[in-house]
Amino acid sequence: MEFAGDKGKLIIRGSDMTLLTYTPSVPEFTFASANMWGSLEVKTETVELPTDVQTGHREIIRNFAQAVMTGVPVYCPGAEGLNSVEFINALILSGRTGRPVKVPVSRKKYDTFMEGLKAESKPKERVAAQTATDPKFSK
Repeated sequence: MEFAGDKGKLIIRGSDMTLLTYTPSVPEFTFASANMWGSLEVKTETVELPTDVQTGHREIIRNFAQAVMTGVPVYCPGAEGLNSVEFINALILSGRTGRPVKVPVSRKKYDTFMEGLKAESKPKERVAAQTATDPKFSK
């Protein structure tokens, strides 16, 4: 998985995480450099992620149950879930409008955008349902 931006890139592969930091940022370098074949200064930091840690929905649910029963801290508090939704809303709005957006997304802009999508939406035509049994399994 890779996340790229103007100032760097985060690369996660298996248990390895690498952060590349660009100095100056890509746009600054592009507009300021007189050398057509010049290169950015790139600082590389590598972090090995632990491999003995349980992950996924099962672990999140297990941790939540333990938090309810024993008071241990939750791995993913509700506020983090809201941040994820806000991030996805920003991706959708920016991607569909072709413009940068600020996070948190303006509720008014997002709601107006969604209303426009709903207004353009058309119902799907239904296809007649058919059921058939594979002849190899009908005996």
